[in-house]
Amino acid sequence: AMLLGMGLGVFIVTALSLVWTTLTQATSPFDALVAGYFELAAVGFGTTLRAHPLDVKSRIGLGLALLHLRKIDQAVHELSTARRIGLHRFPIAVWVGIERVLAVAAYEKGDHNRAIRAFESVLALYPDHAPTLYYVGLAHAAAGRRRMARELLGRAAFLGYDEATRALAALPERPERRDTRPAPEAAPDVPA
Repeated sequence: AMLLGMGLGVFIVTALSLVWTTLTQATSPFDALVAGYFELAAVGFGTTLRAHPLDVKSRIGLGLALLHLRKIDQAVHELSTARRIGLHRFPIAVWVGIERVLAVAAYEKGDHNRAIRAFESVLALYPDHAPTLYYVGLAHAAAGRRRMARELLGRAAFLGYDEATRALAALPERPERRDTRPAPEAAPDVPA
């Protein structure tokens, strides 16, 4: 869980920096967000959104502030809404960052299939992105798909992602399948 928390933090910072670079002017909620005043940022973004509910930048900012405040469900709602109402107007890197944040949030909540879908949408654009390969590998492992997990973690490790190498080494081998059913009883001899 600590590793995932650290990973979520890395994804949040990545998404935040991508959003920040797309902004044409800083506004006070964004300044609060960057400075680490997440409650203040959330209040500021909420105020802006009450007046302008289709403001995608503020919705992304609110989602990121809520993630920092560990209000995962609300953050996922805001980021998903931003994606739905207008994220297409942003550079693809912003969409990828948001999608990765949503994927990690889903993973941390235990929704491994949703996380896998989100990670795979990122991999469709960036198939050799080692951190995403790593996280989708962890999601597959958590969902019980060890063969797929090994393949993805192996790719990430091959690309030099050290965490993937450690996760691959820690992934338990699939036990050999043994037939545990009792042997069938001998059929009674029946005269023909």
